[in-house]
Amino acid sequence: MQVNVNYKNVEARRYSVPSGQININNNATLTNVSKVDDRLIASFVFTCNYEPNIGTIRLEGEISMTAFEGEDKESVLNWEKSGKKDLPKEIAGKISGIMVSNCIVEATVLSREVQLPPPLPPIPQPQDQAPKEEKTSRKDTTSYIR
Repeated sequence: MQVNVNYKNVEARRYSVPSGQININNNATLTNVSKVDDRLIASFVFTCNYEPNIGTIRLEGEISMTAFEGEDKESVLNWEKSGKKDLPKEIAGKISGIMVSNCIVEATVLSREVQLPPPLPPIPQPQDQAPKEEKTSRKDTTSYIR
C-alpha cells in the first residue's frame, strides 16, 4: 500500500505564555472518505488545544492511499459494494494510525515555532525494576565470614 499525506491548512497560535499546569487535548477526526479511481482519499482535521486558553494547533489535510493488496484490497472492495456506508475497521484503523503519527510530528514542529510545549503524551517513567536476588541454599560451600 502506498500512502501520501498532504496538508491543506496548518495553523499554530499561542495566546499567552505557558506557565503552571498545562493540559493538552489532542483530537483527530476523519471528515470524509471517498474513492477516486484507484485511490482512497481520507480528509481529516487534527487539533491540539492547550488549556487554560494558552494556544492551539490545527492541521487539515488528506491521506491518499493506493496499491491495496490482500485483505486491504478485499476490504475496500466490500466497502464499495456496501454503498460506502461503513469503512471497515482494518482500513479505518490504518488511516487513523497514519493520521495521528504524521500529525503529531508536524504539530511538534509547529509547537516549537510558536513556543508551546510539544503535544506528546507524557513518557512513562521506568519504575525501579532491579532484579530481585533469589535466596539459594549454598550447602556445598562454606562460609568465608567467621
